[in-house]
Amino acid sequence: MNFPFNSEPLTDGRRRGAPRQFALPARSSLVLLAALLGGCQIPSRMTFQNIFQSAEHHVQHGDQLLARGDLDGARKCFASAERCDPNNASALAGLGRVAEKQGQLEEAIAYHGAALKYAPENSTYALALADALRHLAATSLDRRKLLESAIRAYRHTLSLAPDNYVAALGLAQCYRQRGEFDRAVQTLRRAQKIDPSNPQAHTMLAAVYESSQHFDAAMEEYKLALKFDRDDPAVHNSLAALNLAMARSGRENAALARERAAAHCRRSLQLDPDQPSVRMVLAELQSTTEPLSAIDDATP
Repeated sequence: MNFPFNSEPLTDGRRRGAPRQFALPARSSLVLLAALLGGCQIPSRMTFQNIFQSAEHHVQHGDQLLARGDLDGARKCFASAERCDPNNASALAGLGRVAEKQGQLEEAIAYHGAALKYAPENSTYALALADALRHLAATSLDRRKLLESAIRAYRHTLSLAPDNYVAALGLAQCYRQRGEFDRAVQTLRRAQKIDPSNPQAHTMLAAVYESSQHFDAAMEEYKLALKFDRDDPAVHNSLAALNLAMARSGRENAALARERAAAHCRRSLQLDPDQPSVRMVLAELQSTTEPLSAIDDATP
C-alpha cells in the first residue's frame, strides 16, 4: 500500500490485524464478495447499502467500547467493519486509535495512513497520522525521516483546518526537534493567533527562546503563560530554571535571580507538594549561594 507523507506500511512480521493490501477503488461487486468471505455478518438478501450500514454499525459500537477503555472489544468491532467495507476510513482510523493506545505506533501509522488515503480531506485523520509519526520519531533511529513525514502531515492538516491549534503546536515541536528554531517561532506565533489565551504556545515559545540563549524573550513568554494560568507548577519550575540560567550567565544579578528562582520553587510546591526534585532544589537554594544544576531535572 502506498501511504501519504512517506509513512511506510508494515510488511514482513506485521501484527495480526494490520491493514491488508487494498485495491483503490474497490468495485462494488468485490465489496459484497469481500464481505461474504471476510466474515461480516450478512443476513439474506443483503444489499450494498446494507453492507455499508453494517460497517457503520460496527464502527459506532467500536467507538463506544473504545470510550469505555475496552481496547480488545473495540479492535474486534473496527476489524469487523473493515471486513464489511475494506475502504471504510472510519474503521481504519478506529483501528489506528486502538493500536496507538496499545503502544503499537508503527501499526497505528499504517492504519492512520490508510484512513487518510480513503478520506484525504479529513483533517482528524491527518492530525492522527502526524501525531503518531512525531511520537514514534522520539524513540526511533529513523528520527529525521519520521519528523519529515510528520511535518508534511501537520501541514496537510493545517491546509484543511487552518485554525487547528493542536496541529500548529505539533508542527512547531517537529521544527524544534529538527533545530529549525526560526520556523518553530513562526509556527508558535501562528498558534498564539489561533488561540491567544492558551498558555501552551507561550511556554513552548519560551523554551525555544531559552534554548537559544534569548533569556529576556523567554522570560516575557513565561510571564504571558502565567497571565493565563497562574497555577501551573510546570511554568513555575521553568521560570525557576530560567532564573538560575540567567544567574549563571552573568547577565543578571545572581543573588536576585536565585531569590526569584526560590520563589517560583515555593509556589510550585504549594500547587503540587509531590515534587521531590523541586524540593531538593529549594533546599539547596536556601542553604548555599551557589545554585546546583538539579533544577534542570525539575523542569518540564
